[in-house]
Amino acid sequence: MASINKINTKSGPRWRVRWRDDKGERSRSFDRQRLAKDFLISLEHKQREGTYVEPTTVTLKSYLETWIESYKDSIASNTERGYRVNIRHICSVIGDKSLQRLIPGDIEAAYRELGKKLSGTSVLYVHRTLSRALKQAEKQRLITRNPCDIVEVPRKNKNFQARFVAPEDIAKYVGAFKDHYLYPAVCLAAFCGLRRGEVLGLQWKDIDWKKGMITIKHGMTDDGLTTPKSGEARSVPLSEAVAEILKEQRKKQRQYKERFWDEYHRSDFVTTYHDGTLIKPRALSKAFADTLKKAGLGHIRFHDLRHTAASLMLHEGVDLKTISDILGHSSISITADIYSHVIEEQKKSAAKKLDKYINKF
Repeated sequence: MASINKINTKSGPRWRVRWRDDKGERSRSFDRQRLAKDFLISLEHKQREGTYVEPTTVTLKSYLETWIESYKDSIASNTERGYRVNIRHICSVIGDKSLQRLIPGDIEAAYRELGKKLSGTSVLYVHRTLSRALKQAEKQRLITRNPCDIVEVPRKNKNFQARFVAPEDIAKYVGAFKDHYLYPAVCLAAFCGLRRGEVLGLQWKDIDWKKGMITIKHGMTDDGLTTPKSGEARSVPLSEAVAEILKEQRKKQRQYKERFWDEYHRSDFVTTYHDGTLIKPRALSKAFADTLKKAGLGHIRFHDLRHTAASLMLHEGVDLKTISDILGHSSISITADIYSHVIEEQKKSAAKKLDKYINKF
């Protein structure tokens, strides 16, 4: 139980509230008896309800830095980098705020400020990171309630459209890499829909030549192999044309192995430099962009080849559920949302095809 004791000091009387919790004996002093009684009543109520939180002067920035250090081992390195970027953004506005005094209004004001320089989608990612971190603070009883639970959630940009290579330009873009070490990687992304990390993490043992299937078991980051983005392995069909490209790649690797011999970096990975060295994701993106520029082609990201694969499948009449499964999306609605503009064009094309029946009336 808590109690109040009067203490006479040189500057006058003070009232000390004493109580005990799971951390031991605690106390707090007030210069007015009424304030001490109010605190005592509130304290006893919170203790009965199980919502009492020990006061602390920890700032939001200090807490978030501690949180990401303790949380990083349970997430992929790319995810960690994204979280750290989001933490920097939110801390640039309200990092000095007391963790326990942070209110929904502070967070919403910060989102409005960040919205002046970031997209709506980026602010949403900041919100998700902050909410996840504060949820942990609530579990640890550092705060009584996660203020992110009652803020207005930022909205994604509605005008996002996935970029892709038009069917008539595919030959030019893929052809630019014909004799390049990235040629197999480009084909895996453009015709199988693999992500950058999945391309670099693909190993020969993941390919079933008889069944014509690729099993995506890993993703490659700058820090090494991780599980796929979805967290689960998935199967991707391997066409005869892409299979021939991969067989040629395996043949070339064997030739380079004989040429470099002791200096060859032996591994089971499909996409490597000529000497067998593994390719880092960011290095792949840079080499991809440099090759397109040298060929005089318009800039696209390597990830846009994955969008290209999806748009080509839609163009050829493949159903949305199959495309979603191939791409490894967690739901068909994600696929429909990303490629909504392609689907709309298909609808228009379908409507035009019916015009020929009008002449029969």
